[in-house]
Amino acid sequence: MLMKDNLTEDAEKLSQNLKEYVSARIELQKLTFVEESTRVFSRFFSTTIIWLLAILVLFFASIGLAILIGQWLENPALGFFILAAGLVVFGLIFYLLSRKWIEQSVLSNIYNMVFSQKKMQEDDDEKE
Repeated sequence: MLMKDNLTEDAEKLSQNLKEYVSARIELQKLTFVEESTRVFSRFFSTTIIWLLAILVLFFASIGLAILIGQWLENPALGFFILAAGLVVFGLIFYLLSRKWIEQSVLSNIYNMVFSQKKMQEDDDEKE
């Protein structure tokens, strides 16, 4: 009878330990998800800020260049039209030549941000 009681106690302890382990793993996965989401969002946010600043610089530089061209040609409107035409041509060439490259680069960066952290987490789990 004593052995049966010990076996029952051990089974209950094992069951309780298993429940605690599963609960801890779920909590760890939640925390890992929050951490990864925060990291991806912060990188996205900082990259967006950098791109917005770059666009503003390009915008004001374009205005300055259009005014300069207009002064050289003694027709301010012509300076803006010439610059706009040049930007359209540059934009089309850039779009046609690098569309796949940009798409691949963005996907690669997102993949690396999300899955490099997962890989490090899996490596840490294996060490335990």
